Amino acid sequence: MTKTTVPLFMMIGLAFMLAAPAWADFQAGLDAYERGDYHTAMKEWRPLANQGDASAQYHLGVLYERAQGIPRDYQEALRLHRLAAEQGHAQAQFDLGRMYSDSPRVSRDDQEALRWWRLAAAQGNADAQFSLGSWTLFGHGLPQNVQKAGYWFRLAANQGHADAQFQLGALYSTGQGVLEGLCSSLYVGKPWCGKWGTWVSSHDTGFP
Repeated sequence: MTKTTVPLFMMIGLAFMLAAPAWADFQAGLDAYERGDYHTAMKEWRPLANQGDASAQYHLGVLYERAQGIPRDYQEALRLHRLAAEQGHAQAQFDLGRMYSDSPRVSRDDQEALRWWRLAAAQGNADAQFSLGSWTLFGHGLPQNVQKAGYWFRLAANQGHADAQFQLGALYSTGQGVLEGLCSSLYVGKPWCGKWGTWVSSHDTGFP
């Protein structure tokens, strides 16, 4: 008896052929969402979500949380975000943490929020990095540590996160456990160095 083997390129080609329709359906839903056609977006995403597609699960959860084309259902949004988050979807991990931290219809659980934010931050999610920085700065849910807060703000700021850039600039301007002075020579030219000074010049902040 001879053993038949399938060439690797044929296996790869078959995988692309099977994945292409699912990607096309997801993109069709995304295009509809951007047009404000939430019913079509939901129609495209729901079958994919039921098949375990993490991106579709996340985006369908967004529809439920925002009541876009469907009655608002925080618990269903939470369920869908969790399904996507458990598959490693970084934005779903952030939003799941956010819902545990401040959603009006979800029992608050700061440690669960931190758990999901840490996972998202480890994947480079700037929103999660900023949230960890904020809670670390004020000692909310974990020990206060200005230097660690600066670490998280810097990661997010370097991705262009405006709020993180502002907070990092504030830490540099006051020398709160980060560096004395507005910006050290090491960070001159970074967007958050000049951003703080520009903002202060146009606002009555009480800072010198």
